Amino acid sequence: MNCQEMPERPAELEAVDQWLLSKLVTLESEVKSAYERYDLQSGCQALYKFFWGDVCDWYIEISKSRLQNPETAATPQWVLLTVIDAFLKMLHPVMPFITEELYRHLPLKDKADFVMSANWPTFPADLANPKVEEQIERLFAATRALRALRAEIEIKPNQLIPTVHYEGDLKGCEPIVCSQAWVTELIPGKPTGRCVSTTAFGIDFHIEVSGLIDLDKVLQSVERDLDKSKKEAVSLSNRLENPQFIERAKPEVIERDKAALDELNSRIEKLNSRLELLRS
Repeated sequence: MNCQEMPERPAELEAVDQWLLSKLVTLESEVKSAYERYDLQSGCQALYKFFWGDVCDWYIEISKSRLQNPETAATPQWVLLTVIDAFLKMLHPVMPFITEELYRHLPLKDKADFVMSANWPTFPADLANPKVEEQIERLFAATRALRALRAEIEIKPNQLIPTVHYEGDLKGCEPIVCSQAWVTELIPGKPTGRCVSTTAFGIDFHIEVSGLIDLDKVLQSVERDLDKSKKEAVSLSNRLENPQFIERAKPEVIERDKAALDELNSRIEKLNSRLELLRS
């Protein structure tokens, strides 16, 4: 964060800031309840999911551009320091030494000498915002759908897509989708050329394939993979239907082949869906 002192609380917070702080309020309630029940596992799982999922996977990635700009860095810095301060206090009962060391380096105002002597985190009532939580969670689900669509047509994660068309209301969060789905520009409406599409929570995304991918090459690759998977599935299925094989084979071999067949059938289903998408 490159932060030497705790900024003042911002007068205005973006939706993603409000989302993370509201998630923090929910986390505090969950962890406190778990500790009171002596259920350390549930408390640790909630802390782990929050930090690696909400903070690292989403908030920090989304906020990188603001953190790198001196004019906009103060708000995400304040949010992150507020979150990390509370997180270390909640984690301290199960990881006392590392939390104590990390807490020592936080540039907080009026902080305790040690995290072990700090008060349990409390938050202003206005930080809880279920409505914004739901809005941002829906946006993330739509972003994941767009990422999945990219993968379906074999676009590499580090390859920027110049434009993606969309239908629906992103509520002004287009920059988040662009940054997290590796898109240069989102354009309202449906494209006129051939495209592949996906839908999530009322948002339709359309990627024009002309000039972006070699559609015929991708189709041939998927068809080859599908044909190979079908042949392997038939072979495994015939083996498992053979009474002599079932009688002579070890149980662990039979279970292994059954698991392999289930995996192949799942792959065939996904490949058929991909072909349908590419041919549409």
